[in-house]
Amino acid sequence: MIKKFDSFAVIAKTGSINTNNIDESIKKSLSLTRGEEFFSVAPVNRIASVEQVWAAAQATLSAFSSKKAFSSKPGIEFLARLTARRKISEALDIAEFPPGKRADALLLLAVGNPAKGKKVLAELEKLLEFRAEKGLIEKNLRKNAAQLKKLFGISPAELKAMRDLPEQEALKLLVLERQAMLALEKGAGKN
Repeated sequence: MIKKFDSFAVIAKTGSINTNNIDESIKKSLSLTRGEEFFSVAPVNRIASVEQVWAAAQATLSAFSSKKAFSSKPGIEFLARLTARRKISEALDIAEFPPGKRADALLLLAVGNPAKGKKVLAELEKLLEFRAEKGLIEKNLRKNAAQLKKLFGISPAELKAMRDLPEQEALKLLVLERQAMLALEKGAGKN
């Protein structure tokens, strides 16, 4: 999946990664992007929809261009926006992978030059032992709806208020609402 945001191409892929040496792999990967370009890796079971991913990417790019980011690192800012958490430590805890096995993941890359992006993405995939698999976000929503409700603090009353929609669609919208509320918080990010 590729989407353009201003002068950035954002590339998102789902698949599985090897979590044995994920910290080391991420450290090695940091040199692949510069400035506001970034990559991030997140567990798919923390994501309700593709729209959630795009909203987090756009909010991250916007936060850096307006100098209102929570973090000095765009990849970490993306995780905060993805998980709708202002506290970086909470976002990192939520986005942590289980050690020592393969895990379903979102791999996201934001770059100014799409041609460079393809090369960087190939290197990231190699470092993380990434195996692409489409449709993981949708599968995750069906499988982990209860976990997502808890993670994003979505109550049965909120879902009931949206009874005209199928529950999964209501859940997707409520997660997007949580992200929007974070962006609108008074003083969101650095001033």
